[in-house]
Amino acid sequence: MAVLQHLARPCRPPLTQIARALDVTSKRVSKAASSLVDRGYVARTRPGDYEITTCGKQAIADGKIITSGPVDASGNVLARPETNGFRDRCWRSMRLRGTFTIGDVVCDAVDGERDAVTDAGRYIRILKFAGYVSDLPGRRKGTKPGSNGLKRFHLDRNTGPRAPLHRSKLGIVHDFNTGEDFPCR
Repeated sequence: MAVLQHLARPCRPPLTQIARALDVTSKRVSKAASSLVDRGYVARTRPGDYEITTCGKQAIADGKIITSGPVDASGNVLARPETNGFRDRCWRSMRLRGTFTIGDVVCDAVDGERDAVTDAGRYIRILKFAGYVSDLPGRRKGTKPGSNGLKRFHLDRNTGPRAPLHRSKLGIVHDFNTGEDFPCR
């Protein structure tokens, strides 16, 4: 909020001057300004130069408190930048295959991760608890002698390209495609 209030001044001081006034690093002010751009309170006119938007002026007038993190003070979920992490790649694999095993997903998504099988299994289990994935009856034939076979899953809720995010502290899965939260039961 302090950065936004400084940017609302008529003289619009440079970020280094704002950093000195707030007794923080320029990098921290730059990150805060970028976050304000993402939320629509500030517009970037050129690198290092920011201008407050109408939305930003209204936020100050309303006395709105802007917080960090994926949820604002009103409880609205903020946009999360697209990533290409392991779970994002797992989600893409599940969407493409429709029916899969943990091994299928790992083979498609692994890119040097340690414990990829464990993490993929955990993510599939989370999605299963949230109603995205279901178990299929029967197993696919395993390759090792004496194997019971490979457990198969089906993607029941294919909501879009963004991978659902597990928010463990809240016990929910947030879907960025629909904006909905699903409890993990």
